[in-house]
Amino acid sequence: MISAGVYPVAMYGMELVPLGSQHLTTLRTAVVNAVLGPSISRNSTLALHCMPQLLDPQLVLIQRVLLAARRYLLRSDVATMVL
Repeated sequence: MISAGVYPVAMYGMELVPLGSQHLTTLRTAVVNAVLGPSISRNSTLALHCMPQLLDPQLVLIQRVLLAARRYLLRSDVATMVL
């Protein structure tokens, strides 16, 4: 549910706008708190990597950026691909 509902809404437009690491850390903590409940002493990165059904938000963002770049390159002509 998080991968299908929360990540697309939370990461809308992040492919084009550079984001700080604090935003992804906050999102990671919120996801882990939603799944496991709030905890002061838990490392959210480690807890997220222990759940194989959920991907890290930073990994999801990297995938979305690469897919957007691929989509752009496939749709553009040769003249616009040259930077």
